[in-house]
Amino acid sequence: MSRAANRAHITLSLFIFQSVEEEEELYPRIVGAGLVDGILLTASLMGDPLQTRLIDGAIPFVMVGRPDRPDMVSYVDADNVAGAQCAAEYLRGLGHERIGYIGAPLTTTAGIDRLEGFTDGLARSGGVVRPELRRDGDFSEGSGYEAMCSILAARPDAVFVASDTMAVGALLALQDQGIRAPDDISVVSFDDLPAAKLTRPPLTTVRQPIADTGVRAVELLLDLVTGSVAGPQAHVLPTEIVIRDSAGPADGSEAAGVSAPVDKP
Repeated sequence: MSRAANRAHITLSLFIFQSVEEEEELYPRIVGAGLVDGILLTASLMGDPLQTRLIDGAIPFVMVGRPDRPDMVSYVDADNVAGAQCAAEYLRGLGHERIGYIGAPLTTTAGIDRLEGFTDGLARSGGVVRPELRRDGDFSEGSGYEAMCSILAARPDAVFVASDTMAVGALLALQDQGIRAPDDISVVSFDDLPAAKLTRPPLTTVRQPIADTGVRAVELLLDLVTGSVAGPQAHVLPTEIVIRDSAGPADGSEAAGVSAPVDKP
């Protein structure tokens, strides 16, 4: 976002709200003082009252991530549904049957969309989300660690983790239990953050176009500010799976002799 704003010769200001109370206190000072011509809203939870205030206000704004009311809001997002669907189908294609799911919070649209995609991906090959193999985290490494520890009792042969940060914790949980990935349990995650190349083993993960998302959000906001387009506009960017070392064929499956290209750091 910063690079895109600099290229457009505009000033980017950052406002971080730590609580709803801070949001309610800062919003009128930011908007009422005429400090900004447009707003980019990121990391918003579902039901955030700020979304409603922005919809009802006069200042153009763009959300990064699917909003609660997509028919009312311009936004840029990665295709979370298709990405999670691809992850599920990839694991099923490796012959895995008992596939666990460590989800992102369902207070976010990303969490909802990734669960939907994962469920659909399993269903396409006759699989289902098993309640004993599903836990939700909060995007933190610690929540991924705890969720993996909880799931292990149900003996999964693979786990899809809905964010790389949670997957880092999940891999640590496996290591502490003496369980090897991918020999004992395959792990696939979502995001392709820089850390995904540095874990042991490196993570197979769904890559979302993080930099392109930021650029497109700035460009869309400028178009709305200048009036060259009218809202609401929706830009959903494609994802792709990056094959590394954390997932492998299930024992005894037909995929056991199949090798895949590896993206190493």
